[in-house]
Amino acid sequence: MGNIDLVDSRLRSFKRGYNTYLKAINQQRVITYLSIVELYYKNPKQISSAKFKDKVQDAFEWIEARREDIFVMNFYAWLKSKIDKKIII
Repeated sequence: MGNIDLVDSRLRSFKRGYNTYLKAINQQRVITYLSIVELYYKNPKQISSAKFKDKVQDAFEWIEARREDIFVMNFYAWLKSKIDKKIII
């Protein structure tokens, strides 16, 4: 919404505060997700490119929906809606 400095500041703050902890508890996918969100906010036009879509597809280890955490699914759905330029209701 035009507040890229605020987004950047919050992402950096989160990384500083939680990166080591997330690695310690084996939550690399959170770090990966945040790096993809950061790429999106820094250059929103790239999100619809095939290269970006492939990067997202290859970045995660996909498991069956019934075994996946609902929050993880929600975060991915938000990102997927941005990629596909669709609004989630």
